[in-house]
Amino acid sequence: MKKTLAVILFICISAIGVYFYFNSNQEKEQAINIQTLFSKWDKGEVKDSEKADIMNALAESVSKNPQITIKEIEALSNYISVFEADNLRVIQYIENPEFYGSSGRESYHVVVHNNQTKMLGSKGSMRIEEIIKRDEHLYYVYATDYRVSNITGIQIFSIELDGRTLNRHSLFNKEVLAEKFVYDDKSEILYYENGHVYFKEIRDKGNNILIFAGDTDFIMQLSEDGFYLVTPVFEKITE
Repeated sequence: MKKTLAVILFICISAIGVYFYFNSNQEKEQAINIQTLFSKWDKGEVKDSEKADIMNALAESVSKNPQITIKEIEALSNYISVFEADNLRVIQYIENPEFYGSSGRESYHVVVHNNQTKMLGSKGSMRIEEIIKRDEHLYYVYATDYRVSNITGIQIFSIELDGRTLNRHSLFNKEVLAEKFVYDDKSEILYYENGHVYFKEIRDKGNNILIFAGDTDFIMQLSEDGFYLVTPVFEKITE
């Protein structure tokens, strides 16, 4: 009887060992395959129709491997960045400008939260600067838009996670804008005349943001209604 139990126990342990061995090998093979795909993408060797599939493969791989580190994800490509705020991660891939151009390169973003993944954006022109957790399931994203080489805009939006649903909302008060600022409703981007807008500093958990536009510093303050208002800090900066 004891001998029979010992044999059964040995078989069970062996089966578990074999399962984890093959599972581990599958994960390694999948990571290698994804890295190969990104290597081709980095060199401009993938079709437009393949890009979304590559990002979906990355999202699926990450969701199946919750222990994967930021370093391991970023090792897949020199053009991948990972932003983390508490238990939220956003994976950003921006195409290599050497092959796609500084303005023509597209951005792709995947949200990872509680082992679930959602596409935040594809074929865009968004470069994330910072993500801040505001509440239990609420995060604010601060990003620069680089679509036009001689004009840059900024995006500020919230990500609210409700189970499997991801809700995104722009946080600009588009009804009250400082002079020369223009808000594009379609892209939800804030521009400044025909120039550049840059984030300089994000303060107090995002309640106050210092931006630079033209030759002037502006402060963006989060009002009680949850939207940002833009006002000049001071008039023209002296050299």
